[in-house]
Amino acid sequence: MIDAYYWPTPNGWKISIALEEMGLDYRIVPVNIYRGEQYEPDFLAISPNNRMPAIVDHDPPDGGGPLAVFESGAILIYLAEKTGRFLPTDLRGRKTVLEWLSEMLRLYGVLDRRLEGRDHIADEYYSIADMACWPWVITYKGQKVDLDAFPNVKRWYKALQQRPALRRGYDAGKELGKLKMEWDEETKRNLCPATGRRGRREAPPESRYPSRRDCRSYPGVSATEVAMSLAPSTVERYSILTCPTCGHEAREEMPDDSCLFFHECAGAAYG
Repeated sequence: MIDAYYWPTPNGWKISIALEEMGLDYRIVPVNIYRGEQYEPDFLAISPNNRMPAIVDHDPPDGGGPLAVFESGAILIYLAEKTGRFLPTDLRGRKTVLEWLSEMLRLYGVLDRRLEGRDHIADEYYSIADMACWPWVITYKGQKVDLDAFPNVKRWYKALQQRPALRRGYDAGKELGKLKMEWDEETKRNLCPATGRRGRREAPPESRYPSRRDCRSYPGVSATEVAMSLAPSTVERYSILTCPTCGHEAREEMPDDSCLFFHECAGAAYG
């Protein structure tokens, strides 16, 4: 049995999709990032960087005691090696999967070229690279990306959407995403580095980020430390967020009735 410390965000979906595709027994342990549960001592003992997802495998391959793994890429590799699935064993195939496992999906053009004439990112292999990338493409509307401009990405995205295990993984913990959250000071502290959460350093003043590009790439400051305010207004099934640094408004509608809030300037704040 695997305990999956999880909240329904793109990084969380990577792991739930992989667990379903690999047919592994798991249970979801919710980590409510709105309420700051990622900072609780019990969770930090598993994921010292205070980010979900994380897992605890109670039946690790070495036969030892329970094994904790954090960081989504490390978890995907661990699960693939545990099951012997979705990670090629040949040198070149494995190299390709690991390269794309860490690729930034804002680069739709790069991904579109990669998928030209291919069903999957690693040629004929459906792999953990596909599982890692697919959840981020869900946010294409919030990123104001016209998916029709990237026909290979669209084809790949729609094809994977039909995989039953992937859909089960995407739906995992669906009820958590429907919980009514209050956008109070506690939530802002837990999700917004710009408010100086949990003793972290304050983000630099807004005046130091004169453009949207600077908001994403200011040297020496991580994306999660840049700035994102939780000042959302919900319109029907949409969640709207405004970055105080670049003024960019992110707006996203999920394929079902749940809402995901995503901001490309500080998406890492969501785990």
